[in-house]
Amino acid sequence: MKRNKKSKDTDMTKTVLVADDSPTIRKIVQLCLKEQQIEVITAASGTDAVEKLRKAIPDIMLADTVMPAPDGYQLCERLKSGEFGASCPVVLLADVFEPVDGARLSASGADGQITKPFDARTMQLMVSDQLGIDP
Repeated sequence: MKRNKKSKDTDMTKTVLVADDSPTIRKIVQLCLKEQQIEVITAASGTDAVEKLRKAIPDIMLADTVMPAPDGYQLCERLKSGEFGASCPVVLLADVFEPVDGARLSASGADGQITKPFDARTMQLMVSDQLGIDP
C-alpha cells in the first residue's frame, strides 16, 4: 500500500485492501486477484481496516457493507472525506440477502458494488476497471 499518489505505471504492483469479516470472502478475493499479480491486504473488521488505512492507502479498497463498525459504507465515507490523507476507489461488497442500500451507497461516494457470492471474473473485471489496468 502507498501513502502518496498512486502510480498508473502498469509495472508497479497494485494493492487492494479487502475489509470483510468473512475469512472465506477475504481468501476468495485473494485467489481471484492472484493471476493479476495484485497484492491483497486483508482486514477482518472495520476497525482493522481503519488501522491499515492510517498506515497506507491502497490502490483500491473492497469493503463489506455489513461488518463490525465501521461498516463498509462508513469506511468509504471516511476514506472519501480525506480523513486518511488520500483516497482511492472503493467497491462495496454486499450479501445477496442484505442488498445494497442505494441511498447509503450514493451518500458514501462508493465507486461501485459487487453482490456476494461473486465469480472470479466479475471481481477481476471490477478491480481492473477501477485501477485502469487490463484484466
